[in-house]
Amino acid sequence: MKPYEFSLESVLKLRCHERDICRQDLARRLGQDQLLADQRAALEATRLTQFNELRSLEEGGRGVNIEASTSRRSYVERLNSELQVIDANRAELAAQIEAS
Repeated sequence: MKPYEFSLESVLKLRCHERDICRQDLARRLGQDQLLADQRAALEATRLTQFNELRSLEEGGRGVNIEASTSRRSYVERLNSELQVIDANRAELAAQIEAS
């Protein structure tokens, strides 16, 4: 009588499918991270522009326009808050990537 041979073909297919799902999930999360990094870079550039405009307002030698200065400072603070949110989201995403 011929001994029974157990084929692991179905197990291999299952593992390959699970691997493909993990790769897709990793690609999705890395894409999200890149999107957040791009948003952060854009906000950082806007923030730098606002700082430069604020400096030019204060260095003009003329009277300081308090209203313009205040609105720019407020906008910079809002940008700082948005940068903190993006940094927190990226840290959370990095933890998810590390865990998977």
